[in-house]
Amino acid sequence: MHKILALVLVFGLAAPASARFRLRLPSFKGVFNAQARPVLSPALVDSSLPLVDLAVTRREAVDALGYDPLKQNYFKLTNKGKEGWSDVAEIDAPKDKGPNRVVKRTNPESARNEVAVRSIIRRFPIFSDSFETPAAFHYTEWGDSKRTVVMEKSEGYRSLNGWIRLPVNTKAALAVLGHVLGIDDMNTENILFNGNAAPELIDLEWAFARSTPRLAYDRTPWVNAQYLHDYADYKDAVEAWTVDFARPETREMIYAILVNAGFNPEEALQRLAVITDNSSRLEALVRADVDNANKRFYEEAKRGGLDANEALMLSAVNKAGRYTKEGRKDLDLIRIALAESGMHPAQMGRFRESLEPKAWKEFLRLHPDSPDGATLAARLGEATGRHFLHWAKDPAELERAIGRVAERLKQ
Repeated sequence: MHKILALVLVFGLAAPASARFRLRLPSFKGVFNAQARPVLSPALVDSSLPLVDLAVTRREAVDALGYDPLKQNYFKLTNKGKEGWSDVAEIDAPKDKGPNRVVKRTNPESARNEVAVRSIIRRFPIFSDSFETPAAFHYTEWGDSKRTVVMEKSEGYRSLNGWIRLPVNTKAALAVLGHVLGIDDMNTENILFNGNAAPELIDLEWAFARSTPRLAYDRTPWVNAQYLHDYADYKDAVEAWTVDFARPETREMIYAILVNAGFNPEEALQRLAVITDNSSRLEALVRADVDNANKRFYEEAKRGGLDANEALMLSAVNKAGRYTKEGRKDLDLIRIALAESGMHPAQMGRFRESLEPKAWKEFLRLHPDSPDGATLAARLGEATGRHFLHWAKDPAELERAIGRVAERLKQ
């Protein structure tokens, strides 16, 4: 009890100086009863699971599901035997007992993290409006060494380049989620796609540990080194979370989510302190992502032989290829021209939606253009997120397009 009271004083009085993030702790009345849980508001996203966002006993799990998950037929088992990884499998649910589920056998902290992060995503519009995550709960097996996480089965699939076309608002929400919850292995493999449905996030067990993602920024889903980024694309999401987290009700809800997910009051306070610290530095963290990605872009452009104006143009072309059909069409035509000149497709870039600097340098050599027009067109493309060079196989069409853009800017 003394340790918990000390934590209350530490986290309550030593929170960041900004009044927006001064930690106002929820009431602990009834929380110290092991059977009592703070009441959670309904999730914004429905679930087919009989238990959601909770840590329960094995008997409670079996009674709610109508069967023991670990006694069912397993298939599509992944990650088994890899050191540091969890065992994940899809189970064949008995007839009349609902759809198949996915189970993950892991350590207690990872299980609590997984359930808590999914619960937060499903309860805050800044996240649930942009992506989804299958609901989950977890239960204790024998002793405290292993937990079983039971999750809804996702219909999504991993995509080599699906994450490239994620809308800007989705990337901004991912940046907020990754930083404020300290998800230190957020990467492109965390995202599943299913046609036109919202993308789904999975594998969220490495959370509440730090503010900076563990993997290099060129694998994080919200920035990359293929074009220049603008903090303005992330600003609204950062400010929305800042305003929301400043509300005492938001912090109380997160505390309730953590306790329901199986953390004791002391552990919940520690993780809430991490979220508070990360939220107070969120703008600086996202700006650092943008700056690092842009620095990497210029470094790669320089290695590819591009000058500053040519790099700006490549950024505009690649950004248009990411977000517009017209931009992708232009990139296809550019690739055709490069292939006809003898360049191998592997030298042009891994993805259809972008070109490597060396490929762009070769294209400019094959189709020289006006430096002034190119600079103006690049600035226009960078400002609007698209470019205006809709050329055919006639090299003169490229120069005419640049000239039209230049004239338009002079008006």
